[in-house]
Formats: sequence, structure tokens, C-alpha cells
Amino acid sequence: MNHISFFLNYPDRRGAGLYFATTPLYSEFKRLGKDVSIVSTYEVEDDTKDKEIWLKDLISIRIPTLNKLFKKYRASPTILHLHGMWGVHSLVVFLLSYLSNIKVVISPHGMLDSWAVKQSSFKKKIARTLYEDRLWKRATCFHALNENESLEIKSLVPNAKIVIIPNGVNLPSYTRSRINETRKLLFLGRIDNKKGINELLAAWELKHNCYNNIELHIAGSGDKEIEIKIRFLHDKGILTYHGAVYGDEKSALYKSCDAFILPSFSEGLPMTVLEAMSFGMIPFISQQCNMPEVLEKKLGIDVSPCESSIINAFEKLASFTDGYMLSLSPEIKSYVGVNYSWDAIAYQHLDNYKKIAKG
Repeated sequence: MNHISFFLNYPDRRGAGLYFATTPLYSEFKRLGKDVSIVSTYEVEDDTKDKEIWLKDLISIRIPTLNKLFKKYRASPTILHLHGMWGVHSLVVFLLSYLSNIKVVISPHGMLDSWAVKQSSFKKKIARTLYEDRLWKRATCFHALNENESLEIKSLVPNAKIVIIPNGVNLPSYTRSRINETRKLLFLGRIDNKKGINELLAAWELKHNCYNNIELHIAGSGDKEIEIKIRFLHDKGILTYHGAVYGDEKSALYKSCDAFILPSFSEGLPMTVLEAMSFGMIPFISQQCNMPEVLEKKLGIDVSPCESSIINAFEKLASFTDGYMLSLSPEIKSYVGVNYSWDAIAYQHLDNYKKIAKG
């Protein structure tokens, strides 16, 4: 089996969902005894147990490091697996693949969808001109999280070879046995305009007095201006803000809340939705979350990133009975367990690597 090098921009929680999508995959590879390492633009800053996950195999991108990597990759068969786009790590993968003719797998994690590409478009045009477009053409394979992302990749790289493998989740032992009398609706994730958080806040500020049986809970960090707005609404008693939560604190929040909302403008396959569903929470998600089968199977509720649609979501949650929510919860959890377990997903990636290695 070839050596696998994951390339990331941030090797810690600053990488948000991308970090939480790659950490368990890396851990599963290590559990299976595979030869895998991590190369990142930045060093680990989190002073938590997560630091230990990467530390042994982490290599930070520095000029002396690049020469060592170049020699290492030329000396032994290696596949470079790029996670995310538009960073220094993308440039480094391009240079290494160009100089060493190494095989490359690219996982955009939603960063090539049309909405994302339009953000900071001038900088991205420069990156495309200098190295991204050439890297995309050199890639052995693109990894898409779903069919929608595959189509987005094809629109930019028509000749790309694409394999579709979703993100995964570790299924908790928790089983939901009760529903709060006052429904707790949770938004958990990076505080960023792309997540539809501004529309959610506007809708809730406008209509919160109409729903005495719903509480809105927000968890996460990110855009400072939006955080100020959230703290203002928290101080007025309009919602509850938990700040950034991780580990046991995050699990406790999933357990204590009843439903999850992500009215996003742009996603790959959101980890927080999978995590919430693994705790049996009803997801209110936009089409851009790229989980159409969840909506088709009526395991979740469609909500668009606009005030009127979000208000309609409040209306639906307010109307749900305890019995309905408790009956749906195990179906939601079972669906995630069958379709998104990390061990099965790790084997799909390994199978893809083997095919790439054989040429």
C-alpha cells in the first residue's frame, strides 16, 4: 500500500468542518495500520487532546520541510490527498506533483461549488491563474462528497475523474427517550454568512414572540460582527449562545436539544448535520446541504436560506408532537449508522487509493 499524505491548511479546529471531516478518517487509517501522515500550512494551536491525534505524524509546511518532502516522495510510492482548496497547501501540492510526478487526490469539501467560488473571487482568480487550474488538470482523481458536488467539479474540470464518497460519523450509544416541552432548536457550526446564520437570526428576532414553545440555541465561533449580534440577542434573552463547543460539551448540547437547523447557502456534506442526526435530532436543512435523500425519505425538513422559509420551519417545529418526534428519532439515527459509518467510508477511500496506485 502506498504512503498517504493528507494536505490541510489548518490541522486543528480553525479548519472548522474540514478538520472534523479529516480527523476521524486519519484515525481510522491509523487503526487499520496504514502508512499515513499529515502536512499542513500551520502548526497545531489547540491545547486539547485533539493535538495528540496529529502530533506524531504532523509536518508543517516550511522551506526546509519542502525539500525533505520532495526527497521522501521521490524515494517511496506516495499519494498526496489534498483536503480543501485555495490555500498555501494547494500550491505546495501542485509544486510537489509537478516536480515529482506524484499522484494526487483532491477533496474540495464544497469549496468548488458555484457559491463558494464567487466569494473572494478576485483572489481565487489569481490562485487559479498561478496554480489551481494546473493542479486540477494534474489531479489523478477528485473526491466528491455527493452527486451535486461531482457536477460542480465537472463544470470546472470537465475531464476530471471523480469518485463519490461521503463524510462519516461515529455513532454514539445515546438513544433519545424524551422531547423537551419547550422545543430546543440548535444551530451549531462556524459562524459565517454562508451558513445562513444572518437569515436565521433575522427570522428569529422577528418572530420569536410567536413561539412560546421553541428556544433557539446557537453554538460556534467565527465572524466577529455576527458574533456581536448573537451576543446582543443572547443578552436580551431572545436566544441562548453557547460559544464554541467541543468534545463532551458538544455531545451534551446535541443530547439536550431536539432539532437542528442549517439553512446554508453552500456546503460539501456538513459534519454537524451528520452528528446531530446521529443523536436522533430532526434536521432542518437547505438543499445546499447536499443531503436530498434525507429530505426525500422525510427524515428531515427542507429550509431555504431566507427569512420566510426559516419562519415556516419554526411553524413546523412548533406543530410537531412528542410522539412524532420520538418515533422519527430512531429512524434518523439508524439511517446515519447504515450510510455514514467511518469504518466503511475508510475502506472506500483505501479501495480508491489502490485503484490509483495500480494506474
